[in-house]
Amino acid sequence: MLKHAFEGKLTEQWRKENADKLETAEQLLERIKHEREVRYQHRFEEWKAAVEQWEKDGKVGKKPEKPKPQKTPEKLAQAKILELPTLPNKWKWVKLDELSLKITDGEHFKPIVTKSGVYFLSAKDVRDEGVNFDNPIYVSEETAIKARKRCDPERGDILIVSRGATVGRMCQVDTDKVFCLLGSVILIKAFPLLDTRYLMYALKHPNINREIISISGATAQQAVYLRDVKHVVLPLGSIDEQVEITNKLDEQISNIQGMESDIEDNIARSEALRQSILKKAFSGQLVPQDPNEEPASVLLERIAREKADAATPKKSRAAKTAQNVNL
Repeated sequence: MLKHAFEGKLTEQWRKENADKLETAEQLLERIKHEREVRYQHRFEEWKAAVEQWEKDGKVGKKPEKPKPQKTPEKLAQAKILELPTLPNKWKWVKLDELSLKITDGEHFKPIVTKSGVYFLSAKDVRDEGVNFDNPIYVSEETAIKARKRCDPERGDILIVSRGATVGRMCQVDTDKVFCLLGSVILIKAFPLLDTRYLMYALKHPNINREIISISGATAQQAVYLRDVKHVVLPLGSIDEQVEITNKLDEQISNIQGMESDIEDNIARSEALRQSILKKAFSGQLVPQDPNEEPASVLLERIAREKADAATPKKSRAAKTAQNVNL
């Protein structure tokens, strides 16, 4: 299903019907590039205002830090593109870095744990179905503020386990709860111009997820590094087609989950029926009772007599012959 989705087969007919309405992947990338520049200019203007205020206040405290321009992501080499499967017209192979506002990871230190405060989650809390808060640890508000300056997970972001036995497992943040991350989890913030569900499904594509896991085995300690994740290659279509693909995948996955639920219910009913049949069988309710049949007590007495008779030693033929001779 995912294979067909990201080869363009799932939306092939839809694409034909909407061909004149769709922008190309290249046009979408240009819009993303423009959005990067706008965002930087906005941060730059905020910094200028902060510096002016700092100067008015007598330059008390540390001077506001000037924002660094975000590096233009390195594009995929043409030689690499030629090695990849052919995509539908208007699609394009791109690096994950080209589609992301931020790719970072959590804290690389052991935090001071508190009894309450802000959630501090690790690889064990990243589940296929979403972020899990069943067994969290907490850190202070001060620690959380410092941690979230660099790594600030929010609803819609993608989390990938980067170390340990579950490396490559991922989920989309499905909560508005504030939390921090340990370094064993990578955070991906996609551009708002993209459908983050599309990005999530693409990263779960068997070939792409296999690539992420294989990257982790390239070092002595199984781990996925940020530089490698940035270079993961994905197929990109127009935003309208991204939405169409994710809607179709959501629907099909929902149907599959419904069928799985029905199967589990049927298995449970089958097991309950089996237990009911066994109970009736051994309580005499499975077949009609014949009042003329001997009771079980009589049957047991007869079995006991037969066992006793079988246990009584019989004289051998030789012994009988010897007895006759003596007589």
